[in-house]
Amino acid sequence: MAATYLKQFQQGKSQWRKTKKETVVRNLSQADSEVDFYARCLAKLCADARKLYLKDDQQTTEWLLTRAVELDPNSVAHHAALMSFHVGAGRVQEALEVCRIIKRLDPNNLSCQLNLGLLAARLGQFAQAEKAFRTTIAMAPTQAAGYRELAQLYLRARTRQMEARDLAAQAVKLERAAPHYFLLGWAYDVTGDRARALKALQRAVALDPQNQAYQQVLQQMTAKETSP
Repeated sequence: MAATYLKQFQQGKSQWRKTKKETVVRNLSQADSEVDFYARCLAKLCADARKLYLKDDQQTTEWLLTRAVELDPNSVAHHAALMSFHVGAGRVQEALEVCRIIKRLDPNNLSCQLNLGLLAARLGQFAQAEKAFRTTIAMAPTQAAGYRELAQLYLRARTRQMEARDLAAQAVKLERAAPHYFLLGWAYDVTGDRARALKALQRAVALDPQNQAYQQVLQQMTAKETSP
């Protein structure tokens, strides 16, 4: 197979070189300067190269991603890759700092806004997480994510539980997915409406019958309802 591909490459090598040259010239002409152009090229190379080390060499992976954002500081993609690396390494505070940079670069980035809330919540920064999720809802009122995450934040903090129930209901209305029905069941349970909680959990299990956590919670709730 290698010999076959090499033969194909050699046959089209002249055209490949011509196309490559034309692409470089075109991209270079669109760049602010030649230095910026090659810096972005090197940043992309670093970001791609980190995939070779991701599993076995975390130190080199981090170095390559750091170099990528240094060479191309306006790249949301490179910052997002660095943020994901920090999350995977359990360095949530550093991930949050990178996420804030992404927010400055792309204020309308909905995924970034949601990540701001999720990372703040993991760090126990309730007020910051709440603000981020409310902003997410304002940015995308017809998407379920903001309602879902804010409801979970309130339920885990054991505060504003009635509002959490309403938020969970809105998430279900916008997206009838198993996790949203499970969340709604949780919200109904903590607000004392066991009948609706049971119904929501049954719906979650029906939509995702392989989910053991859903099955377990439903069984526990059913046992409570049938016990004398």
